[in-house]
Amino acid sequence: MRTAPVLPRSIFRIFSCLGGFSLLTVVGFPSFVKASDKHLIRVLVLESPAIRIRADQKKIFVRGDGIDKRIVRGLNLRLINGQIKVKFDGDVPRWNSLGSDSSLIASTNEARGIWLGKRRYRGELRIKLKGRNLQVVNHIGIEEYLYSVVGSEMPKSWPLEALKAQAVAARTYALKKISKHNDFDIKSTESSQVYLGIESETVTTKNAVNKTRGLIMTYEGKPIEAVFHSSSGGRTEASVNVWKKHLPYLISVKDFDHQSPNYRWNVSFNKDQLLSVFPEVGNFKNIRLLNVSPTKRILIAKVQGDDGDLLLNGRELRTRLGLKSTLVSFEKNNRDVINNKIVKKSTLSSVDKQQYAHIPFNSRAKSHSYREEDRKPVGLDLEFPPVQSPPPAPFALPPSPLGNGFVLLASGSGSGHGVGMSQWGARGFADSGASFRRILYHYYKNIKIRHY
Repeated sequence: MRTAPVLPRSIFRIFSCLGGFSLLTVVGFPSFVKASDKHLIRVLVLESPAIRIRADQKKIFVRGDGIDKRIVRGLNLRLINGQIKVKFDGDVPRWNSLGSDSSLIASTNEARGIWLGKRRYRGELRIKLKGRNLQVVNHIGIEEYLYSVVGSEMPKSWPLEALKAQAVAARTYALKKISKHNDFDIKSTESSQVYLGIESETVTTKNAVNKTRGLIMTYEGKPIEAVFHSSSGGRTEASVNVWKKHLPYLISVKDFDHQSPNYRWNVSFNKDQLLSVFPEVGNFKNIRLLNVSPTKRILIAKVQGDDGDLLLNGRELRTRLGLKSTLVSFEKNNRDVINNKIVKKSTLSSVDKQQYAHIPFNSRAKSHSYREEDRKPVGLDLEFPPVQSPPPAPFALPPSPLGNGFVLLASGSGSGHGVGMSQWGARGFADSGASFRRILYHYYKNIKIRHY
């Protein structure tokens, strides 16, 4: 377990280290954080040797070490021979040098934000030298940050209650990451949670964030590790089987993600591809699953070849083969046999359809206000909408110039690590009238939903 997150300094303290808030007021630099956004988060949005920043109007406020405070339309920064070079729009064609320890801060009061390359951001962009790149960190109020995260992580067309569940999970995840250490709190990629700037904000994502403003999930008074994934393939995974860390609120539960396009999937590999993926074993022979979790996800596998064996954990095997999840089985056979099997697996089996035709639920939970019954286990008295099978898997393998040689077929389910909330499952719940609280109580056990 991590310790409780350390909340960042207020905006006034941040500005004081740059010469005092009164100075900024005199030069007219904006305060970009709303009074209601008491918490800032630092998001790593770009690392590159060259960057371009601009605004739609001449309203970029620039300050930092080694430069005079000024208002510009745009600027370019480059890393040349270990030095930061900056050129402002409208200046004579020359580059100003900044020290290697220098930093530059850009902000705007324009509603359209600051352009960084092809994306726009609210808040401040702070640029400094980091290794062989310029590091750009977006300092932004956490609620405004979530406007984009919800739209980046979940389609805006999905039901509002699913979007609200995503907002609470993303807010909890972000607050858990905030620290006074390091250069940033969180990344903008899938390694943390996806953040694509203003382009991903919509009316519905803002509505989902605003209607859950300040709500997080806690366990024993502390924010939880609110991890989530796309779909589990029918049942989520316990944290201990993925990260070897048992968290009592991240246990395996039944999932209702049958509408996910990745609910069932197939991918195949020929001899040459396998030789490239597993060069250590030489000519590929087989993959043996030595240990699987209770949900059948791979924990340890042995790759066998002419030159020896290779032991890999599930995550390593998934990465090497580029699989959607570790809930996968393998079969080696000739191309014609594999083609026939793919055709048979291209739609949900009759067992799957019978299992998911009616998803158990409590009809009284359709209310979007909090009820104690939201905490109860899933009941047996409500039917979900009829199941629509996901798109079929590829119906046949492409012809091989090597003839009808052997093929390794990977047949899998779900997408992602499988721990915590399933986004497609959240949609399934919301489609049936569940509140965001009911969704969260299903996927995260023994937690409380409260204001931070």
